[in-house]
Parts: sequence; C-alpha cells; structure tokens
Amino acid sequence: MFKIGDVCLKIAGRDAGLVGVVVKIEENGYLLLDGQVRRRAVNPIHVEPIGRNVKIKENATHEEVVEALKKLGIEVKPRGEPKQHGPRPRKQRKISKKKEEKEREKKKVVEKQEKEEQKTTEKQEEKEG
Repeated sequence: MFKIGDVCLKIAGRDAGLVGVVVKIEENGYLLLDGQVRRRAVNPIHVEPIGRNVKIKENATHEEVVEALKKLGIEVKPRGEPKQHGPRPRKQRKISKKKEEKEREKKKVVEKQEKEEQKTTEKQEEKEG
C-alpha cells in the first residue's frame, strides 16, 4: 500500500494535519515519516496518502526530505533549538505583618546606632585634631 517516497498527511496525534514523507517501512508494518512532522514511526492507520510521490532513498536525512518537499511546493519550518531552562523558581514564605514591623524597628535601631557612632567618631576626631 505505501512505498518509500509517498507523501502523506497525518490524521491523528499531535502532528495531525501535517505533511510527511515515508522514509522507511519497518518490519512491524509501521512507517517512518519525516517532513513537517517529527521523524518517527507511525501506524499506517493514522496516515492518509496524498497521491504524490518524491524520489528519495531509504533512510534519507531530514535535509533531503525537506528539499524534496520544496520541489512539490510544500514548506517545512526549520526545526528550532531546544529551550534553555533556567533554575526552578523557589517559593518564598510570606512574612506576617508583625514580623515586618519588627524588622523595620530593628532597621531603625541599627540606623540610630550608626548615626551615634558617626557622631562619636566625629567628636573624637575634632578633639584629636
């Protein structure tokens, strides 16, 4: 029923509606498709032949399949590079209002202490100099 080089339309799965070319017929009856679809083995029940054929050899590369489909006027999007995943975002605990107020008070106390230290160092410098 299918031959190497047959142009087919996938009718099931996540690649449904996309065009592919039969690159190899496997022993278990599955077809190896490539083209607009991801290169993978497909059940022939999930594929519909369009009636066109391209001349490619068995186990042809993706580039060869793309060139053959371009001759038929079928555009194949270039495959992108895989996404670079960053570090997983970590949840931060919510701080209660009481804790926030305590932290603000601590900051105020620390700022007052720093100001006092600056004043004392300035007074000491004036006495020495």
